[in-house]
Amino acid sequence: MIPVQVVGLGMSPADLTPKVQEIIREAQVLVGGRRLLDYFPDHRSMKIPLGKDPEGTLRQLPALAAIKRVVVLASGDPNFYGVGPLVVRVLGAENVVIHPNLTAMQTACARLRIPWQDAGVVSLHGRSWEHLAAVLGQPGPWLIYTDPAHPPGEIARFLLDRGLSAARFCVLEDLGQATERITWMSLAEAQEGEFSPLNLVVVVPEPGEAAPRRPRLHLGLPEAALDHQAGLITKAEVRAVVLAKLKLFPGQVLWDVGAGCGSVGLEASLLITGGRIFAVERHPERAAQIAANRDR
Repeated sequence: MIPVQVVGLGMSPADLTPKVQEIIREAQVLVGGRRLLDYFPDHRSMKIPLGKDPEGTLRQLPALAAIKRVVVLASGDPNFYGVGPLVVRVLGAENVVIHPNLTAMQTACARLRIPWQDAGVVSLHGRSWEHLAAVLGQPGPWLIYTDPAHPPGEIARFLLDRGLSAARFCVLEDLGQATERITWMSLAEAQEGEFSPLNLVVVVPEPGEAAPRRPRLHLGLPEAALDHQAGLITKAEVRAVVLAKLKLFPGQVLWDVGAGCGSVGLEASLLITGGRIFAVERHPERAAQIAANRDR
């Protein structure tokens, strides 16, 4: 099998090195999203779009790579929220060569002239709002990869709902393209804006405003900190023992059945970073209390 070359295009083919340009010129099969394939309209290779089933498409490549030079195109850097890990998992690391390039995050920070070594980076592409909530405890800036279900306006609304009204909000559209546009605005303005589908959001919170509510959540929450019915809350000492016995760690899934006001699940969220917690409660008034306590 001829090694499959995974090429990061950066913001556009203009970011390619001469060596990688030659690899693309010599390719007999080009694989990638339609937008990326459109960069090479005159290339005479076989072109295979990566559509809704990228894994299924990639599983076709070993047969092609047995006799042809295959190049998989990726935007930005293939290993940064990109297709690189999927290609390696499907084809095997020994059959893949990855060529890195600029990420949208790096380019955005360069355009805005801000350092990015301490930035909170989150991708909402095909992911839940929990991933954005997880970075709000960091001082910022926050760099957010969006998708159609999480556009800039909805991100602004999410932040406003959490008390970040003074944060500076920047939408960077079509980075590296002729239509590139960079706009600073308030969160309120962002809610009403219309933006190119190809966008990235940068948020700079005001000092002291980052995640104003998050410090309220800690192990051993006092009963007065949670909305609950009289007597229907797991005591702090019992919560401590339960969490210790569960031996929770990041990435796990926890089902809290008969969750009451959600006290155990809320404290467990401090231990299951990057995971998911499902609080199950049959009484509507208690379910409402869980939602209220979650949003505090």
